[in-house]
Amino acid sequence: MRAIERVRISKSNGPLRGRVLQVKSPIGDFETPTRVPNSSELNAKINTHFDEPWDNLVFEVANRFADTDQVSALHQRNGTWAHRRRGLAAFVDRFTGYALTKYYPQLPADARLSDRDIMSLVDLQLEAGFQVISLPEPYPTCTPERFERSLRRSWEQVERSRSDATVMPYISVRQGPSGFKQKLRTVRQHEGSLWAIGIRFGSPFEYRPNYFELAEFSSRPFWVHASGVRSYVSPENPAGQLHALERFGIDTVSAEVPQPPTQPSVDWSRVRYFDRRSVTYPRISAVARKGEQLPCDCPVCKRQSLESLVRDLKKLEPQGEIALRVNNASRVHEVYSSTDEFSAVRETIRAGALDSYFRKKAGLREFAFADSKQRRLPEE
Repeated sequence: MRAIERVRISKSNGPLRGRVLQVKSPIGDFETPTRVPNSSELNAKINTHFDEPWDNLVFEVANRFADTDQVSALHQRNGTWAHRRRGLAAFVDRFTGYALTKYYPQLPADARLSDRDIMSLVDLQLEAGFQVISLPEPYPTCTPERFERSLRRSWEQVERSRSDATVMPYISVRQGPSGFKQKLRTVRQHEGSLWAIGIRFGSPFEYRPNYFELAEFSSRPFWVHASGVRSYVSPENPAGQLHALERFGIDTVSAEVPQPPTQPSVDWSRVRYFDRRSVTYPRISAVARKGEQLPCDCPVCKRQSLESLVRDLKKLEPQGEIALRVNNASRVHEVYSSTDEFSAVRETIRAGALDSYFRKKAGLREFAFADSKQRRLPEE
């Protein structure tokens, strides 16, 4: 039995106006748009001792690779592949029976993978037991022909090993519009046998033509997942772009794995906090005045003031770095609160009101552009 049995569009309002997708799997059915927690966020949850479960039905293991040499080590150095496999298999075992698991190798934007690199990454997922198998793109600027050859080779590798797995070929947004469009066309040719596609995140401002192309692609019954998403635009612009991607037909999103700071901050007040009221990421110190309860009823924040939350976190490990603890708690809160916001948006889409929702939320107004009223986007 396949990990993904069927994908169906249950509500669509046309390009840029949102859709609700139903994904059927043996684990359980889920609707989109929604959030996919990743392994980095799960580690934050473990480190802050929050026991309340996440109800999300898809989880992603995201491994950060500093360069392609670290990928090549999987097939060039003894012990590297086995070490990675053990860690990934332990994660998969944790969710077996109640959630789908997928893998995302977070690579530098310009990384170029060899055929052997891709084969090793696919083999790693198969033997670790993932149900959704990510098929990496050789590199963002590879030709559509090279992309198609790699897709076929990797797909055949999965079919030979695990007939129950579902493949998810990845395409980077960070490439020219023509190549991106042709690669989407290649994927579309497999409609009915291919159910999912992965998107490597790029700025929706810088790569707007490719996001417009995805909005057009949303008329087709594919589960579209974006990995490595930056939650907000920049420190100067805390707009919640992770939640803006639903406008372009992206069904599920997972956040990027942050790079460890060279010098850890000691100031917990500068930690970013997802504010569902505005869909922005202000500093946590600006969310509530002293003594006020935090504006969220998730298990992390419910009936807590900022002061009481920090006090409780200090009790967990008095010698620990409190800024790191607050950051971990904020990330756990984000998964709870962001998932709830996506649930609310599904009803907004069903009501045909995504345009007004984007204009209402301060963190999404930049994405409430006039083109959203068009039934079809203009050609380039």
